[in-house]
Amino acid sequence: MWDDYMGWDWYAVRQYTLFAFIITGLISVIGITEGYPWHHPVTVVGNILIANSTTALIVSIILLVAIFRFVMFKEGY
Repeated sequence: MWDDYMGWDWYAVRQYTLFAFIITGLISVIGITEGYPWHHPVTVVGNILIANSTTALIVSIILLVAIFRFVMFKEGY
């Protein structure tokens, strides 16, 4: 994900995003064949995040600060 010469490897970011969309699409198709609506996997993940909102917020804040500090370290600050 990080190239020492150019910074973020946007090709890798694009590849991981495409992989996530493909996997989500396959899970949705499997859910449709089982009789669930197509958005059922996303709804389940959303409900889990809502049920554990404090933990989700803490983890997201820590991850954002860690990414920011990593970028600052790599840039020499």
